[in-house]
Amino acid sequence: MEGVKLEFTMDALDAIATRALKYNTGARALRSIIRDEWILSSADGREIGNLMEKSLLGALASRFINLIPQKYTIIAGTQEVAELKQHFNPFILRYTMNIIVPQSSIDPRLLIATGILLAGIEQRQKN
Repeated sequence: MEGVKLEFTMDALDAIATRALKYNTGARALRSIIRDEWILSSADGREIGNLMEKSLLGALASRFINLIPQKYTIIAGTQEVAELKQHFNPFILRYTMNIIVPQSSIDPRLLIATGILLAGIEQRQKN
């Protein structure tokens, strides 16, 4: 995404700041208002990966136009281990998960559970 110029109106910044203050969020949570980003943790609380929307521009567009399919990536360290792609269908929410590195540090069951949780949250946000 080099060479992309991103501008926010004062109304948009005010809405984001108001939402952040309402939920008493920090900088990472504030960023997730604009772009979904999750931390995947091990049973002992260590950070083992991240799920995030692939495109900041796509993330912003999908916030305003619900018909734009979203794409997510799951990263362990510096390596992309899985991707989730939402399919365009205005009637049902459907994702495809591609596990790129099956022998990664993240258990495939956790990857699948993350996809299921993501679909549940996205479905609830649309209602």
